[in-house]
Amino acid sequence: MRLVKKWVLLLAIAAVSLALISACAASGGGGAAAPTSQPPTPSAGPSAAAKPASGSQSSSTAPIKVGMLLALTGPSPFTGQATQMGAETYLDEIGWTINGRKLEIIIEDEAGDAAVALAKAKKLVESDKVDVVLGPTFDTSAGSVLPYLKTAKIPNVVFSSRSDQTMASGKGNSWVPAGLEKGATYYGGVYAYDKAGFRTITVIHDDYSAGEDYTQGFINAFEKKGGKMIQRQRSPLGTMDYAPYLSSMQKADAVVFWFVPDEGPRFVSQYATYGLKMPLFMASTIGGPEPMLKDFGDAALGTLGVALENTEIDSPANKKFVDEFRKKYHQYPGDHEYYQGYIAMQLYAEAVKATQGDTSVAAINSAMAKLKVNTPAGVISFTPDGVAVGDQYIVKLSKSGDRYYWAPIETYSQVVYNVPQD
Repeated sequence: MRLVKKWVLLLAIAAVSLALISACAASGGGGAAAPTSQPPTPSAGPSAAAKPASGSQSSSTAPIKVGMLLALTGPSPFTGQATQMGAETYLDEIGWTINGRKLEIIIEDEAGDAAVALAKAKKLVESDKVDVVLGPTFDTSAGSVLPYLKTAKIPNVVFSSRSDQTMASGKGNSWVPAGLEKGATYYGGVYAYDKAGFRTITVIHDDYSAGEDYTQGFINAFEKKGGKMIQRQRSPLGTMDYAPYLSSMQKADAVVFWFVPDEGPRFVSQYATYGLKMPLFMASTIGGPEPMLKDFGDAALGTLGVALENTEIDSPANKKFVDEFRKKYHQYPGDHEYYQGYIAMQLYAEAVKATQGDTSVAAINSAMAKLKVNTPAGVISFTPDGVAVGDQYIVKLSKSGDRYYWAPIETYSQVVYNVPQD
């Protein structure tokens, strides 16, 4: 009898334990919650901590969840931090609300790694239940993320320019305000031939997809006009010593170059030290953010570049952005990524307004296709392929007091950020 009572007692304890375990699992208490990334950049907005799914697609009052994939570590953490700063400047302007609905921003670090980016995108979609994903920062990361978001039916606004292949994988669901990499530099080649009078160029760039495409768009336009590329050199990412490339550089009317922001100043300063005098033309000033221009040195003043946005654009929208950014961060937003963070958030907000708060994928993508928005970079709209139509600027490296900056000298208005097909 005592043995029977003992077994009954053990079975009762086991039943209670199983009930407790089931209750914990149902309430999400079966392990530590995944942390939400918080980059080391000051934020004046609400907490980006993840919350339970809000059902915001069907509720007119629930928060709108915005996922952001930013490269906050990896090969160029500056880019992700700058993008966040630009986005938060716009969020401050609108009070972190759209149509009376609070915006909940959930940030993940994609680290410039395709596998990491895909895992973080899945976390945003499947765990955090976001309504939209902005980003990622790098094209290598976007190559894995864009097709996933299209399949998952989560609309996507992309930071920075993208390759043709990457954008094709997200066609109809991804929108790129900075256009395709080749298209974002095309009018640099036009200007080099038509206005600068160059007839030959030598080209050097980082040996990876962005370096290849940014310079190729320039080359395509230059050669179509009748110019000639006499040499093309590719240097590995992380190159510290450019002497082998400088010593073998052939004489031309100009040197066209592009490197990631951390490498551009090294190349330009070594170019000057080496005593070369050919004019420099940066295929895209994405590689030359204002905070790093002082490291180019005075010898680089007069360097030409191609930009999709610029602090000196004389428009009310741009002046407002520059003023608000300077108040918040005590510096000029003299970089492509600052603008891209602001503009991506602005375009999504305008799409939500156009749908009167409907954040479903069909409604947002339909609205994005019809947008025509006055941004700090100028008026932006989209082709059916999701590629931006906007202004492209030719700029010159200038100096005023202690400030180095890109000054606009020519504007190509309302052009498709793609290589023309004619």
